[in-house]
Amino acid sequence: MVHDIEFAPNLEYVFKQTLPVLQEAVKEGKVRYLGVTGYPVSILQRAVESSPIKLNVVLSYCRNTLIDDSLSEILPLLQILSSFSIKIIPHGTKPRAEVKETLFSTE
Repeated sequence: MVHDIEFAPNLEYVFKQTLPVLQEAVKEGKVRYLGVTGYPVSILQRAVESSPIKLNVVLSYCRNTLIDDSLSEILPLLQILSSFSIKIIPHGTKPRAEVKETLFSTE
């Protein structure tokens, strides 16, 4: 998992330098899944669309709330490009005991 890719000097470095090294680790059996994390949904969208290496995981946070539901903007893209699962726990809606987890999956 490449953490907070928005802080990389540029995303091309992540796509052409970092992810290929991690892909080799996957091939060697040292790593099971390859993915990125980040806060800006636009950066995550660019990673999914532009990465030459297939991402198994895209992780974001605080993007499914009453104030900010921008994660929903990239769900159609994720559905089109590959199989995926998204575990969403809404924040700011109900007490924790009453919150039901929502799982979207194309697998």
